[in-house]
Amino acid sequence: MTVSDPQMHFKIPALPPLTPWQRRLRIAAVIVASGAVTFATLVVAAYLAYAPTVPMLNSLNDYHPKVGATIYAADGQLIGEFAEERRVLVPIDRIPPLLLKAFVAAEDKRFYTHGGIDLIGNLQAVADKVRSPTKKLRGASTITQQVARSLLATHGSYEEATERSLVRKIREAILALRLEARLSKDDILYLYVNQIFLGHKAYGVQAAAEHYFRKNVGDLTIAEMATLAGLGQRPSDYSPVSRPEAALMRRKYVLRRMFEEGFISKSQMEKGEVEQLVVYPRNELYLTMSPYYTEQVRREIIDRYGERAVLEDGLQIYTALNIEYDILAQEAIARGLHALDKRQGFRGPLAQLKTPALKTLFLQKYREELGLTGSDELKIEPNKTYLAAVTGFDEKGEVVKIDIAGHPGLMPLAAMRWARTPDPTERVDMHYVTDVRRVLKIGDVIGVKHTDRDQIAKDTHGWEAIQTVPKEGELFKLEQEPIAQGAALTVDPRSGYVVAEVGGYNFEDSSFNRAIQACREPGSAFKPIVYSAAIDKLDYTASTQIEDKPLVYDNPDDAMRWKPDNAGLKFKGTLPLRQCLIDSINTPAIRIAEAVGIEDVIKNARRLGITTDLKRELGIAIGSSCTTMWDLIKVYVTLNQMGYRRDMHFIRRVVDRFGNVLEDHTVSWDPALTLTQQLDSAYRRLLTPDNQVLDNQTAFLMVSLMKEGVEFGTGQYASHTGHVVAGKTGTTNDAFDAWFMGFTTKLVTGVWVGHDKKERPLGVNEQGGVTAAPIWADYISRALMDYSVSPAKLKDQGDFEPPPGIVRVAIDPETGYLARPNKTRTVYEYYRAGSEPTEYAPDKSVFHSKQSDIYGVDTPL
Repeated sequence: MTVSDPQMHFKIPALPPLTPWQRRLRIAAVIVASGAVTFATLVVAAYLAYAPTVPMLNSLNDYHPKVGATIYAADGQLIGEFAEERRVLVPIDRIPPLLLKAFVAAEDKRFYTHGGIDLIGNLQAVADKVRSPTKKLRGASTITQQVARSLLATHGSYEEATERSLVRKIREAILALRLEARLSKDDILYLYVNQIFLGHKAYGVQAAAEHYFRKNVGDLTIAEMATLAGLGQRPSDYSPVSRPEAALMRRKYVLRRMFEEGFISKSQMEKGEVEQLVVYPRNELYLTMSPYYTEQVRREIIDRYGERAVLEDGLQIYTALNIEYDILAQEAIARGLHALDKRQGFRGPLAQLKTPALKTLFLQKYREELGLTGSDELKIEPNKTYLAAVTGFDEKGEVVKIDIAGHPGLMPLAAMRWARTPDPTERVDMHYVTDVRRVLKIGDVIGVKHTDRDQIAKDTHGWEAIQTVPKEGELFKLEQEPIAQGAALTVDPRSGYVVAEVGGYNFEDSSFNRAIQACREPGSAFKPIVYSAAIDKLDYTASTQIEDKPLVYDNPDDAMRWKPDNAGLKFKGTLPLRQCLIDSINTPAIRIAEAVGIEDVIKNARRLGITTDLKRELGIAIGSSCTTMWDLIKVYVTLNQMGYRRDMHFIRRVVDRFGNVLEDHTVSWDPALTLTQQLDSAYRRLLTPDNQVLDNQTAFLMVSLMKEGVEFGTGQYASHTGHVVAGKTGTTNDAFDAWFMGFTTKLVTGVWVGHDKKERPLGVNEQGGVTAAPIWADYISRALMDYSVSPAKLKDQGDFEPPPGIVRVAIDPETGYLARPNKTRTVYEYYRAGSEPTEYAPDKSVFHSKQSDIYGVDTPL
C-alpha cells in the first residue's frame, strides 16, 4: 500500500452516547468525590480549629488528675479528705485483671480491637442529629472516648466537656485518637479506672471500693467488681446505696456480659448474682473523727496554699493529732457540759402533744425516723438519747410513765430531781424537784436516756431519792442538750505539737472553734503573767508580803470609781505571795501589777505568747482583757518549758502528690520519721536558736507556785489525776467564763466553759475550779492512763526539776517566814539562792498585837 499524501489524517470515531444509568453513575461519582474532598477539608479544618484546645497527653507522666487533700493523724490514720473529686490513684498492677475485664464487658466489648472511636456508631449519631436538630446528640462512646471526655472535664469545665454538641464530639474524638496513638491499651485502661466517676464523689475504682465496700480494690469479690463496673454510665441510677434494686439488676447484666465474653465461668456468674453485698453510705471522716481539729488544719492549708491546691493538688497533710486524746477530750467536754446543764435547770419539754391525733402522728413519724416498720420493736441502746412522750404518773408523783416509739418506760423522781426552773442565782441542790407532776404534763415530749438503779444511786442529784425508784420496769433518766459551750486544747510542750483540740460541744451544730477563734476574758488564768513579771523584775518571792485589803480607784476623766472585789467579798489582811496565788485573791494581783507597771505586765504577756489587744488598765491583772485559748496556752507552754517559747503546730508535715516536702515541722524524736528524716530534723533544730523569753529560775518559781495552787488552792480538783500538776483557774465577773489551764511535765491542756453570748451567767458557784477543772481532770486522768498493761497504770509524767541556783526551804505557810522547828504546819518552798527568808515565823503560843484582825477580814463589805 502506498501513500501519496505525506500528511495522514486519522478520524477518531465518536463515543457512543451515555445511557441514563451511566449518566447518573457519573454524577454520583462526582458528588462522592466532591463530598469526600469536602469532608476531608472539614475534618482538617476541624482538627486545626480544635486541636489546640485539646490537652496533650504523650505518656502517663503527663497525667495529673485532680486529687484532693488527705489528712492523717500522728499514727498515720486517715482523719479527713477535702476534694472536689475524691480520687485515690492506684497503679495498674494493683488492680485485679478481672475488674478491668468487667469494665470492658460492661462498657466496650471491642476495646482491644478498635482504634479508639466507634465510627459507625458516631456517624449514625451525627446523621441522626442532622435529620433531627432538636434531638439530643447520641453516640456509642468507647472506653477511650470516655477517658477523653473525663480528661477534657479535668482541663476545662465539666459543662463544656459533657454538653451534647458537635464541638464536644470533635474535641473528644481528637483526644481519643491521640490517646490511642500515644498510649497502650493497658495505659488507657489505667486512665479509665482511675479517672471515671462512680458516684457519691468517688472518682476511680480505689475511691469507690473504699466508699461502697470499705475495702481496697484488690480485695473486691466478683459481685463487687460487677457492681462498680455497672456504675460507669449512670452512677446515680445504679447506686448500691440509694438504689439497691437497680444496682442488683445492673450487676446481673455485667456478670452476664462477663460470662458471654468468657471472662468468668457460669458458676462464678451465678454466685455473683446471689451474693449479698454489704454497702456503706458515704461517711465524711472529718465530721466523725476530730472535726474541729481537721477543720483547723483545712483553714491553715488554704491560707498557705490556696483553696485550689487543697481541692486538686493531692496534698498529703500529716498532723500532730493524737486521736485517743482528742476523743477523750470530746467526751470529757460533753460530760462536763451535761453536768453543768443539770445544775442550771430544766428548760421545759420539747413539744406538747395536745390531742390523740398528734400523739399518733408523732409516734408514727418517730418510728419511721428510727427505721422501725410494722410491728418492729425498738431495741434501746444504752448511751443514746431518745424522744419520749409522757403518758402518765404514779399516785405519789414520784414516777413518770413514758412511751418511746411504742416502747414503754418509767422515769423515777430520782432521775430528774435536778429539773427545777432555771435560775442562775440559786443553787440546784437547794431547789430539787419533789413532785414530777410540777415539771411535766401528759403529752409532753422530752429527751430520755436509759439508766438503772445502780447508776441512779451514784448520781450527784439522784442518790438521796433512791427510794423513789420502782423495783420493776425499764428505767430512764431525763436529758436535754446543754446550751453552754466548752473548748479544750492540748499541746506536747517539748515538741510544740498540738495533739488534741475540741472547739465546741457539737461541730455539726456550730463549726465556730472556741479554742482558736473565741476571744474571752481569762479571769485569774491571766495572773501567772502578772506574778512571773513581779518575780522576774522585782525579785518577788513566795514569802513577799502582799496586802489584801479594799482598793478604790477614781477616774477623774469620767468620774467613775472602781472598787475591785475578791470572791466572797472578803479580805484577809497581809499575806505571803504564795497564799495570794493559791487562793487566787484579786486585790493582791492588782497591787502586784501596779508595782510592776502596766507596760511591763503587757510586755511580759507579749513575750510569753499573748497577741490579742490588752487594755492598759490595772484590771488586766485579773483578766479584764479578752484573749484566745490559743494565745493563753502559749503562756503555759512557755512556763512548762522553763521560759523557752515553743512554736506550736497542728501540722507536722505537708507533701505534694510527687513527694516533694512543702513544709516540715517535725522534731527529731518523732517516731513516724525515718532515720534520715530524724537526722534532717535534728540538723534544722541545731540551726534554730532557742527562744528563751523568760528566765528559767523565774519560770520554775512560777511553776512551783502553780503546783501549790493545784494541791492546796482553787485548782484542787486537778490534783485528783494522780500526777504532779501545775495550773491556774480563771473565773470572770458574774461567772460568764470558767477556765482551767494546767499541765504535767509532758502535757499542757486548757479547758474553757461558757456561753457564746454573755446573755446569761453559768450560775451561782460556777467557777474555774468547779466548772472547768473537773473536765480537765476527767480528761487528763483517762488520757494519761496506760491501758496496754493489766491492770492499767498511770503513765509516768515525773516532776519539775529545779534549775541551778534554786534552793528549797521549809516555811510557815501562813506567814511565809522560816518554819519553826517541830512545827506541825510546814511546807517547802523554792527560792533563788540568797532570796529565801531569814526570819522565823512568830511563835503562836505568844500573843502579838500585830496579828489582830485590823482589816476586819471576816467582815463582808
